[in-house]
Amino acid sequence: MAKISAKNIELKDDERLIFGTDDDAYLEWDQDGNQMEISTVISGVDPTQDYHLTTRDYTDTHLRTQPIVSTAATNGQIVVWSGSQWELGDHGSLAGLSDDDHPQYVLVNGSRGFTGVVNGIYPVADDNLITKKYLFDVLTASASGTGEGAGFNVVYGSEFQYIQDDTESQTNSTTYQEKLNLTLSGVTGYGIPAGDYRIAWSYEWRQSKQYQTFWGRIQLDDSETLFEREISPFVDISFWNVTTMFYYYPAMPSGVHTVCLDYKTSDVGTVSYIRHAKIEFWRVI
Repeated sequence: MAKISAKNIELKDDERLIFGTDDDAYLEWDQDGNQMEISTVISGVDPTQDYHLTTRDYTDTHLRTQPIVSTAATNGQIVVWSGSQWELGDHGSLAGLSDDDHPQYVLVNGSRGFTGVVNGIYPVADDNLITKKYLFDVLTASASGTGEGAGFNVVYGSEFQYIQDDTESQTNSTTYQEKLNLTLSGVTGYGIPAGDYRIAWSYEWRQSKQYQTFWGRIQLDDSETLFEREISPFVDISFWNVTTMFYYYPAMPSGVHTVCLDYKTSDVGTVSYIRHAKIEFWRVI
């Protein structure tokens, strides 16, 4: 046993305080590393005061009750109690995973409804939900937030207009004469919105002579002929024949348009007759 009486025990850089007969342990100031270096494990006793250092045995016994598995947990792993010790576990094995005790979350089975407006992004795939902006800007070609209602049920069949004249008209002109003129001003009076539309028409006709032809046509904006037909009565010139047709017009531009039903005869020596004429117009997309 050695007893040293001094105010300070000074060791120069890289000099050691050696313990044991065979240099079993030493205490050294590492000048290069700028740190205190102890060459062996420091043992201790169970702490009794708040400021005492604790031992591994105290931590395992009093804080965890049992030793923890030595394998270190990686990112995404959890530690669970196995019944005898703490071990690495899988999140899927936790109890209560199927409990519906977080009402702020939406359920994938759709059984819990939203309580507020759901926002979204521009849809790009067939199974993407669409937004109100996409519905109006792309499907109805209207500005966002405009139009009547929202959804396909108020688009199909909208902008419906028709005109009808049941009176009998006649002409011996070989130049087309107007029977009906439907102005497509739209529900606002300032024109229809861009979209896909369907135009339908029907009329009864007859011709004063056999083998002389009745001519009928449908024109859009007095420039584009959608339908034109010539036909002759071969047996009974007093019989009224019926013509019924429709035309699907894709990507019709916005604005005010007209649809006209015209008729004429093939020869000035014959008369073409028309009655019960009707034009219908409505939106498809």
